[in-house]
Amino acid sequence: YAASNAAYVNIDTSFDPEWVRSRFGRGLAVREGYDLVVILDRDMNEAFSYRPESGPTDLTLVSVLSPEVARLSTDIRQRYVTGLVTARNGDTYFSGKMKDVSAVTEVQIGERIAIVAVMAIIPDPGGIPMRRSVPHVLVAVKLIDAQALADMLSSLSLTNLFLEQTIPAGMNGAAIRDE
Repeated sequence: YAASNAAYVNIDTSFDPEWVRSRFGRGLAVREGYDLVVILDRDMNEAFSYRPESGPTDLTLVSVLSPEVARLSTDIRQRYVTGLVTARNGDTYFSGKMKDVSAVTEVQIGERIAIVAVMAIIPDPGGIPMRRSVPHVLVAVKLIDAQALADMLSSLSLTNLFLEQTIPAGMNGAAIRDE
């Protein structure tokens, strides 16, 4: 969703609210089951926000923009700028990898845990005019409840499942308590 020429053109080059609402609201949030989808502009202000009608009303950008999510957004934006190169013909393109411009973390919202994905809006495959500037950023939020856990577990290989008392460096995790 975030890595496409169409997304870059309709968000970064010339913001088209109806296209964004269709692609990231109805397309991403509704079809993929996210509880909140937000696009942050170059100044880290909310350019677009969509919460499905059935979504929790207390779920907002403020509730998910933890220090970790803000840091990830800033790091992703900086790695994107660092990865911009100019070819001999004058075209600009991103030379990095997807892992440079995307990340996932968890955020505690009250008594609930949410998985938060952060990704730069970048052209793919490219070949279009690009700015030498920080990108817009997509923030997609999925609250974890019993159904979400069941959906995740149904596609998880239990062969690779292990339990740790602490979260290893470089990995995401959430404490699970038996109450």
